[in-house]
Amino acid sequence: MSLCDGTYSPTNVDNLNDNTTSDNNLFMENRKRKCDRYPVSKFTSAFIENSKLLRLVLAHCKRNHCELLPSLRRTHLELTLEEWNAARRNGDEEMEMIRSEEAMTVCVQMHSNR
Repeated sequence: MSLCDGTYSPTNVDNLNDNTTSDNNLFMENRKRKCDRYPVSKFTSAFIENSKLLRLVLAHCKRNHCELLPSLRRTHLELTLEEWNAARRNGDEEMEMIRSEEAMTVCVQMHSNR
């Protein structure tokens, strides 16, 4: 994710080996840009077998204004709708609401980008 949003640096990777560092540091928002951004499309095939992780990567990239091809924006919407539907079927009202709001945001942004 840090390659896509331009926040990658070798020190970020070194910090992951430190036991006091949380795994959530991989997903930290608002870090300073340290490198060129790489297209998200270069990495999506690595996550094709794990749809939840792919949705997480795409959501992170969307929040950080990474360039997403129309097909990746559609994929993000489809994966979000799948998770919303799974939460609805499982009775997880909190997750259902979160994914519903995320799906609506994605729809609005897709419509405004046309």
